[in-house]
Amino acid sequence: MLPRGLLSGQLVEKSNVGGPANMKLLSLLVWACCLLPLASAFAAPGAIAACRSAAPAVSMAHHVQKKATRAHNAFRPKKSRPSDIYRKPPNYPAFPDIPWYTKIETSSSAAPAEPAPAS
Repeated sequence: MLPRGLLSGQLVEKSNVGGPANMKLLSLLVWACCLLPLASAFAAPGAIAACRSAAPAVSMAHHVQKKATRAHNAFRPKKSRPSDIYRKPPNYPAFPDIPWYTKIETSSSAAPAEPAPAS
């Protein structure tokens, strides 16, 4: 919408936009914008982390890679022979029932030694 003065053919005077007060305010605003990232270095680490929300989980990964053992098993040769496919696990002998700890009777060396007879 045009100002009222332009409709009647008169020129509208410009307001004093570039005055000294507005220039000071503008320069202060520019300095504040420049110094704002530097001020975060002095803030407590927990204060910034508390106001940030957790990053959203990636839900649309296109090429998910198999990791470690799963990748090794994926590229192993396929079992094609029936003797390999229907192979039974090896039948190992059972472990003997050996006790893990054996209690040793107190020996004579553990008992206090008798003093030698004086001669």
